[in-house]
Amino acid sequence: MAAEEVMEPPPLKKPSPTSFSDTMTMTALVNIGGERQTSGTLSAIVEDEVRGEQDTASVPPFGPYKGVAMYQMTIYANENGETVSFRFDAPNGGAVLKETLEFEVNRNVASVLEPLVLSATRFEKAEL
Repeated sequence: MAAEEVMEPPPLKKPSPTSFSDTMTMTALVNIGGERQTSGTLSAIVEDEVRGEQDTASVPPFGPYKGVAMYQMTIYANENGETVSFRFDAPNGGAVLKETLEFEVNRNVASVLEPLVLSATRFEKAEL
């Protein structure tokens, strides 16, 4: 019996932000395997499209998270109600994050004073 071939999912589409009429913003910490991530790319995904991407963490110089790397991102859509999922890619692997958000026009999710925590149990593989 031949071994089953593992099919990779198709690559995500990356439409231009100008393709969308509406935005919401988010500030998040990324924890994978209990470790806070300080470098890598956080992507916001709706179905098979990247709707937001941040590859540089910012580090606030004030507040309870002073000096802590977090990701501030704009997420794009054309209507309320779409489910936004997240993935994180770093040199040592990638992970689909557990949390999701519902897109809401002009919504601001969390802040540098109270960031949203996005998490995964472990890195899945070198690249997602």
